[in-house]
Amino acid sequence: MGEERTPYEIGKEHYKKREFPEALRWYKKAAAQGHAGAMSDIGYMYQAGRGVERDVIEGMGWFMKAVETRRKEIVVSFEGTE
Repeated sequence: MGEERTPYEIGKEHYKKREFPEALRWYKKAAAQGHAGAMSDIGYMYQAGRGVERDVIEGMGWFMKAVETRRKEIVVSFEGTE
């Protein structure tokens, strides 16, 4: 059996094929699981209008979610080193 791919990996495959709406669907699944990279990619898609109507405000919202998710990961990482 092959390895199971994550929603983020599936989204990346669709993005590379320029299948933007399908990529967005998979990125949103990954984002719902807390994947900061997917959140950032969604932000870019809104900023650039890839697979969605261009929306700079929506894009910034997704970038901020990614930053907050990474910040929480860093805090947890540092707390574990004490």
